Amino acid sequence: MTITGVQNVFNVLDADVLFVNLENSGNNRFIPAESSINVGNCWVPWATSEPQLLGHALLIVNAANEDVLWYIWQRHVPGQGNFVRASNKGWDDPGEPLRGEPEAGHSINLMIFENRVKASRL
Repeated sequence: MTITGVQNVFNVLDADVLFVNLENSGNNRFIPAESSINVGNCWVPWATSEPQLLGHALLIVNAANEDVLWYIWQRHVPGQGNFVRASNKGWDDPGEPLRGEPEAGHSINLMIFENRVKASRL
């Protein structure tokens, strides 16, 4: 499996968020509104089903009310490719690739917007 490492997360929202790694809490961070933070080469978890996603995802959570804004994971889909994917409702099959540069296997930065998550390769 290809490793994708998130280096920095840019919170473009006007609300504070939590960056939560369900596999490794050492990457969890509080990110104030309109700021960025280093998340320590956080590996994007793999998930191929809804039960896997529940323990293998990155979450972007509204810090004020604890609503999950985004679920982020990576998955290879034959005929489509190996991408980092995001959904604002939980498991999506196969899951929408991130905007920007979603190909798995690179170091990336994430930008969190209200209606999308964008990846940029380092």
